[in-house]
Amino acid sequence: FVWLEGEFYNRAAIDPEAPTDPQLLLSLYRADPSLKRLSEIDGLYTAVLYDAPAQQLHLVSDRYGLRPLYWTEHQNNLAWASEAKALWTLPGLSLQLERRALDAFLGVGYLYDNLTWFQNIQRLPAASVLTWDLRSGTSTVQPYWSWDHIAPVASANAAELADELGSRFTTAVQQRCHPPQCVGLVLSGGLDSRAIL
Repeated sequence: FVWLEGEFYNRAAIDPEAPTDPQLLLSLYRADPSLKRLSEIDGLYTAVLYDAPAQQLHLVSDRYGLRPLYWTEHQNNLAWASEAKALWTLPGLSLQLERRALDAFLGVGYLYDNLTWFQNIQRLPAASVLTWDLRSGTSTVQPYWSWDHIAPVASANAAELADELGSRFTTAVQQRCHPPQCVGLVLSGGLDSRAIL
């Protein structure tokens, strides 16, 4: 079983026959249950795969961790949600303040890395898979992608580097836009939104 929130930008490049993103994810898993092929997916998503015969549940974050997925182990079970506050409703869950989160917020004004406000609620790191084994009631978190997967540009020439950056940026924007579909763009005044425009 597959649940997916978000989208893949390169589904056609991975498998032109896959009609939807969840079906692509399922076919990749069936071909290789180790989930190593997740590194091929470029997208903004979170996913959950349940393998009933293996009695395993897999929580997946996208490469950049832009779609948060929060989880906790509670009463010998695993619970997850796209917002930490959804987990607050678990009966008997003790919410204890995470001191490092408070220090981070007071120090820099936001929570960095995968910190959450509470000790027993965790955020799945970017490019990671949390596997919950239903038989043993244990979890493991493994990365499936890193920035090292992107080949470095061989040139040290500033003009060539600028051209390569421009080319990669244009390709990334094109992969995320699907004409004639309308695309909403919030112009915050920042460099990112102006460059995309």
